[in-house]
Amino acid sequence: MFYWKWKQNCARPGVFPGSFLVFWKMNRHHRPLQEFAMRFFRIPERGKILDVGCGGGFFIASMLRRAPEAHFCGVDCSPVSVRKTLAFNRRAVREGRVEAVEGSVSNLPFAEASFDLVTASETIYFWPDPANDVREVLRVLRPGGTFAVCCDSSNPETAKKYTDRIRGMKVYTPAELCAFLSGAGFSEIEAHCDPASEIVCVTGRK
Repeated sequence: MFYWKWKQNCARPGVFPGSFLVFWKMNRHHRPLQEFAMRFFRIPERGKILDVGCGGGFFIASMLRRAPEAHFCGVDCSPVSVRKTLAFNRRAVREGRVEAVEGSVSNLPFAEASFDLVTASETIYFWPDPANDVREVLRVLRPGGTFAVCCDSSNPETAKKYTDRIRGMKVYTPAELCAFLSGAGFSEIEAHCDPASEIVCVTGRK
């Protein structure tokens, strides 16, 4: 029972004790997904990038290594995640290249057309209303900007051992993810799937 309470930290880190272990596991476990995903979108060298559901800050750090002159912003509904992201990227924070704020994907605290790239890694499972939340992502993207949503799980049936126990978690198929982007008004939508696993990265342009 405690294990599944601890796993609830995946949805909102800091809800239960042991969240520091969740961040450690996130940063280690999500690396293959993020390395796979970064093959399918360009990180603008001097652009502005938003990571929705920034978690422990590892994805921002990975992208920062590829585009050291870009500016990165993380947003997360968990204040614990925001603090962890800032701590994990402390040097880049001091240099003004990384920031992180608390906020909801349903009402992103940014002006229209603020970002060249928006990423969401292992977070859409917990979005309150993905169809509308993707529209909010579209709002903050600049014309021609890219949205990339990355998931370790894309098969609702095999993910039941998690979705049946972690409150608020829902896994979507690649087709469903593409439909969210299409319904929001994205174009050039592509689903990139790893044939050896259930990893998927769906991209679209504004």
